[in-house]
Amino acid sequence: MSLPALFVRLVAYRLSLLLTAVIFALCLYDLPETPLDQVRFIDKYTHVLMYLAYGTVLWVETGLRDLPSHKRWSICVAWPVAMGVLIEVLQSLCTLHRHGDLLDVLANSLGVVLAVFVGRAACRFLSQHRSLLH
Repeated sequence: MSLPALFVRLVAYRLSLLLTAVIFALCLYDLPETPLDQVRFIDKYTHVLMYLAYGTVLWVETGLRDLPSHKRWSICVAWPVAMGVLIEVLQSLCTLHRHGDLLDVLANSLGVVLAVFVGRAACRFLSQHRSLLH
């Protein structure tokens, strides 16, 4: 594949790529404490919501293209789960202020599973209302 063709293909997924970079940055950066840190399991809720939003965007962006089903499932489910595991490993090995957490992986995965339902519903809605995309 030529570089211009690759660029065109990547631009089609610009929001997904932006969210990927934001999630990596947020998860590897030492974030300051906030009053919300006092809420029990706030970090787990954050992980679920972050991956729910990310997975939903992946479903919508892949749904706007004519991808085979196995590719969509790989991009929308396998990739975010693998990314969540990778981030936790990187937190353990490459940062001084963060640590990997199996419960974070589970929270990420729950967000991805929820995104299957929300994202597919969003795709159905958008396919019926194409005028909203223009």
